[in-house]
Order: sequence, then structure tokens, then C-alpha cells
Amino acid sequence: MHTQPYRPRVLVRGLIALVLLLSLLLPTAATAAPPASVLAGPCAPGVTYDPACDTDHDGDVDIFDIQLSAGHWNQIGTWTSDNDHNHLGQTWTGVNNSLVISGTFDAAPYTPGQPKGAPLVLANTLPTQPTSYGYGLRILDGAIGTVVDHAGTGMWVENAENLGYYVALAGTLPNPISPPSPAGFAVSGSEGYGLYVGRVNQDGVRVEAASDHGYYIGVTATGINAFGFDEAGYFNGGIQVVGGGCTGCLLATFGVNTNSTALRPGDLVSLAGLRESGVDSVPVLMEVTAAAGGSAVVGVVQGWAELVTEDEPRPSEIGKRLVPREGAAEPGQYVTIAYSGLTQVRATGPIAQGSKLAVGADGTARALHTVTVDGVELAENASVIGTALEGLDAMQESDLIWVLLSVQ
Repeated sequence: MHTQPYRPRVLVRGLIALVLLLSLLLPTAATAAPPASVLAGPCAPGVTYDPACDTDHDGDVDIFDIQLSAGHWNQIGTWTSDNDHNHLGQTWTGVNNSLVISGTFDAAPYTPGQPKGAPLVLANTLPTQPTSYGYGLRILDGAIGTVVDHAGTGMWVENAENLGYYVALAGTLPNPISPPSPAGFAVSGSEGYGLYVGRVNQDGVRVEAASDHGYYIGVTATGINAFGFDEAGYFNGGIQVVGGGCTGCLLATFGVNTNSTALRPGDLVSLAGLRESGVDSVPVLMEVTAAAGGSAVVGVVQGWAELVTEDEPRPSEIGKRLVPREGAAEPGQYVTIAYSGLTQVRATGPIAQGSKLAVGADGTARALHTVTVDGVELAENASVIGTALEGLDAMQESDLIWVLLSVQ
């Protein structure tokens, strides 16, 4: 018979079962255990390790996890998920293991202030005041602070009480100037360019409306330095210059060539009529023809002019304007006509440097005739078109010479 050796083993097994049962039923069994923690999610059946079942977070599921859970036997409350916690005060350090949040986040219809539509939504409720420096997002270091690989709108500022986009300093520059506020875009200091536009297909900088100055420069060596293939500047309105002049300016207007032949740059032209403009460039268009002896000269041909249609004209504009072009103006074409300033004029000698000029019988410029009466030099009664800045010999054919144009 083997009854005697078997009974002790049965008693031992019974005692172990009793201990386990008591540990599950008695709340006091958990009083000496570590404090319980909120489960990350439901503890599901399975044969592999499940973090949700690891109550004491020690990397295994054992009797101590059962004791911690049994200590709350028959308690009732509100279940909370793993979203009801935070990581405030923590510092995460990684190497090539970025935090990636991916998914579909739709904020339509868009409503300002709603915490939706983005993988990450931040809210700093520190009151906005001059002494407050509460940031929504702060980047302490990085080769590039923010990179937008692709977006419908790269940067959107819905509302800013002070500065919409602010650059304190780019590069090294002493004594940067604090910007006025509020301002949509502000740069206090930059070693290089404050704003650089490499190339665009339309407007480099566009100001749709401004209650004060559309473009204001406080102090600078050169206020505006511009080059344009068509025009360096286009102004729909008057220009006021205070404390200075217009250096190198050539005053010109537009007309229509009613001549039977082409008008070349440097040709003198006379007025043949006037017509309605139909463009934004000038209020009226002069009808001009080649000048002849005794005719009233109105200017010198600079080239032909092209009619250009604007894609987005201002409300006060027709949307069509004339742009000066190089070359002769054919009959019926628009023509650019200068009437004051430095320009080249087709002339016939002899002309001495500094001579006053009038129109000759062949339509070119000639020296104003003078006579001496009782020792006094008198000029002929003819309209003066300007002053010759260089001479022209009588033996030379008609040629272009520089003239300080001042049609009278």
C-alpha cells in the first residue's frame, strides 16, 4: 500500500491552494504591496506577455500582479483609459528614433479655436500681456527650426494680437531695431537681407490695400533700387519728391504714328491731332507725324509702344496700358515721345556745342540762326527744341547727337 506517503503531499497542496484563495479574497493582503496603477487597457487572454496584465510594471505577470488586482476586489468606480494621464516634467532623449504621428485629421468645416484637424494640438493658456512669454511651441536648437515638406499653406496665422511672424535676428548685426506692433511680418535685424525673393512668376511683393503707406522706408542709402525689362516702375497716381530731384529723368508720353512712313528713334515729330486714350497710361493720345520746317515740334521719338492687358487691374483702371519698346514705330502703331530731358536727336550740321536748336526744312534739328545788329546777337523767331550737348560738322551727314531736350 502506498497510502502513507501520498497523504503528506495532498496536505501540502491543500495548504498552497488555501493560501492562494485567501490572498484573492482578503483586501488586507494587498496593504503591504506596491500601490496599484491604472491599467493601460483591457487585459486580454493569451499565451504571450501582455503589458495590460502587468499591474506592477516589472516586466512579468505573476502572483504579485494578481494580489494587486485582488486587493481591489468588489470595488466599483469609473473606468479611465490610458489617455487620462500626461508626461509633464519628462525629458525624452532619442537618436534617430523620431516621434511620428500619422493619420487623417480633418477640421472641416474650419472653425478657429477648435482642437481638431491636426496630429498635434497645443494650447498655452497663459494670458497674453507685454510681460508674458508663453509659447505654443518652442525649439531650443536645430539646424533648421521648422521644415514644411509639402502643404497647401506653408504657414497660417489665424490671429496675432502683436506680431504675426517675427524674426529677432538673422546672422550678426549690432543694435537691431524692435518692430512696431502690431505687424504681420517683422524683422528686427538681419546681417543680410530682411526679405529675399529669388524668383516669382507674378508680383514679388504685393500689397492689396494699405490705409497709410503701401511701401515705407525710414532711413536707407538708396530707398528703392529697381530694374525692369519693361519698366522699372509703374505708378497709377502722382509722384511727390521732397528735398531732392529726379536725376536722369526723361519725360515722355505716348502717341499714334499717323505718318505714312515709320518714325525712327531720334526723329522730331509734330502734332497732327488728338484722340481719346482708351488706356491707363495717359489721359489722351497725340496723333503725330514727322516734323518739317516751320511745324510745331512736340517731341522726339524714343521707340514704339506695345499695348499690354493687365490680368488683375485695379477697380479704377481700364486694365490696358502702353509699354515702351525699342525700335521704329510703323504707321498706325503707338509711339513713345520724349519732350524733356537728355536724349538723342537726329540733326544736321553745322552745329556748335551749346547751340540752341530748331527744326530744319528736312525735319532734322539744326542750329538756331542768329544775326548781329549793332553789336547785339539776335536769334531768329523759331521754336527752340533744346540745347546741343555735342557739335556736328557741316560736312557730316545727318546723325544722332545728344541734346538737352526742352520743347517750347
